[in-house]
Amino acid sequence: MNVAGRPVDGVTFARLMAPFEPFETCPEIAVAVSGGRDSLCMALLADGWVRSRNGKLLALIVDHGLR
Repeated sequence: MNVAGRPVDGVTFARLMAPFEPFETCPEIAVAVSGGRDSLCMALLADGWVRSRNGKLLALIVDHGLR
């Protein structure tokens, strides 16, 4: 996953999530993934972010028919 052409790490992902706060103490979020590299990266970053907050992540698989 890139923002402005640079790779996104966990710290950057947390900073990008900050505008959506406040979150509950143990957030439960869902991400939609298609299986591509970018959606897998987003899912992994979101998983690390939510686990650090004692929350849960639900990944939803989307087939957008682009392959």
